[in-house]
Amino acid sequence: MLLPGIAAAQTVIGGAPGNLGRATTLFSYQDATGTGNGADTTEDTLKSFTVPAATLLSVGDRLHVTAGGTLAASTDTKIIRLKLGSSGSVCGVQSTTVGQTSWAMICDIIKTDVNKQTISGLTMNTNAAAGTNNTLTQTDTGTLALVITGQNSTNSVANSLVIRNMIVDYIPAGP
Repeated sequence: MLLPGIAAAQTVIGGAPGNLGRATTLFSYQDATGTGNGADTTEDTLKSFTVPAATLLSVGDRLHVTAGGTLAASTDTKIIRLKLGSSGSVCGVQSTTVGQTSWAMICDIIKTDVNKQTISGLTMNTNAAAGTNNTLTQTDTGTLALVITGQNSTNSVANSLVIRNMIVDYIPAGP
């Protein structure tokens, strides 16, 4: 189903559990439009998605976020961050090498208790990878913003980092 305010390139697909007792994806948000940073050295919002209220209702409910894009072949410091709600970066990629021209991140946000989440992620660029394990205390009964930002903190070069896709899957806890 296409949600109000979501462009054609941004779809949210609904579904229902296929097998009793097995966790399945209940919605998937997808945005495959390319967006780059501005011609400045500030942190810019590249993509965002508002997680509906009470999505992370039960312990074990999770959001699985996948994103990727390209980087300019320069020695500028280029930083991509994933943020949830009012938190700082929960998952991120940094590149300062000419040969690093692509990036990707995979991050799971899992409800562990009332208004508590754990983050498990993997970020990578062309020739390096890093793991992320954090905990958060975001109020998860209301809507939550999932935001991916980008920043070239060295030079004011537009599109020195570009996001090509963002996918957010909601996976309910198993029984």
